[in-house]
Amino acid sequence: MKPMYKSLRCLAILLVMAPVMAFGRQATDGPSLPVPPPAPAPAPAPCQGAAVAVTPPKVNVHVQPSHPAMVFDAEKRKTFEKTYKVNSSDMLSIENKYGRVHVNTWNKNEIVVKVDMIAKAGSESRATDMLNRMRIEEARDGKTISLKTVFEPGRTPGPTSSEINYTIYMPEENAIAVKNTYGDIYLAALKGKANIDIKYGNLKCDRLSNPNNNLKLTYGSGSCSFINGGSLQVAYFNMNVADAKSLNGYSKYSDLTIGSLGEEITMEMKYGSFRVNNISNKINNIRVASTYTPISLNFADNTAFDFDVNVQYGNFKVNKDLVNITSMEKDYTSADYKGRFGSNASKAAVSITSKYGDVRFTQ
Repeated sequence: MKPMYKSLRCLAILLVMAPVMAFGRQATDGPSLPVPPPAPAPAPAPCQGAAVAVTPPKVNVHVQPSHPAMVFDAEKRKTFEKTYKVNSSDMLSIENKYGRVHVNTWNKNEIVVKVDMIAKAGSESRATDMLNRMRIEEARDGKTISLKTVFEPGRTPGPTSSEINYTIYMPEENAIAVKNTYGDIYLAALKGKANIDIKYGNLKCDRLSNPNNNLKLTYGSGSCSFINGGSLQVAYFNMNVADAKSLNGYSKYSDLTIGSLGEEITMEMKYGSFRVNNISNKINNIRVASTYTPISLNFADNTAFDFDVNVQYGNFKVNKDLVNITSMEKDYTSADYKGRFGSNASKAAVSITSKYGDVRFTQ
């Protein structure tokens, strides 16, 4: 009777924890903002004798502009534009909201920033009032050129819409920092360091060749053709990197896909998925700790490395012909595998710790 009692006890626990409450957010008089999806309730610990099937929650992120279907009777515009003479050690810093930031590069020793400010409302006077409360705060302090979108205090009656779009031309060697909220960022190929912070928007970037880039991406989706190195922090953000040399960071409630990986990656991941389609045979180190995140790693021919894979409530999937397992420890809920992938001489190491997610090695 003991096994049946334990199974019934686990079933009762699961039934009690099943309901999930969803909380809404009251509408305000300001712009309509997307509401972050609630974090899923934690799964109860499995009990002996009960079958456990865990599926990572999927997060669909869609960013909408304020009042996307509304037609306004009046629209007012104004433009800020300035040119800065620079050398390669100067940095550009942009802080914006409710609009896009588009960064282009050219072969001139100057930075040009153009900002288009747009206000829409139900009447000419209201649109003018709203436009008058928008301004660009600009400064140059030493090696840093800073521009920030500012909304003066006040309230325009009735529904309104605002949009502030930056168009930038700069040398590719200069560093740039962009923080954008409720808007997209587009980056041309850059050799200077890129610090990107985006919330409720999408990212599209070409080659980021600096080894010390910093990307913090929240609520949206994006892609980069190449990231030489740096930190990648994503949350509720589906990211695709075509080619990367070295990365470290974390991923939460996100799907992260890397086309080709050159040397190393260190990531902490929760609730999502992680896939690398082609890992170079010159790889040095891979370290991943994940929870509710299936991991799929495909290695190029002639790749060799030592591995340590620990899975809890998951499986390690690999063709036995590709590996030599030197140590294997298993119990009811977990397994630890140590061994060698490939036969070539290499000091590379791969360490994976996964909870509630499978780990797959392919070639």
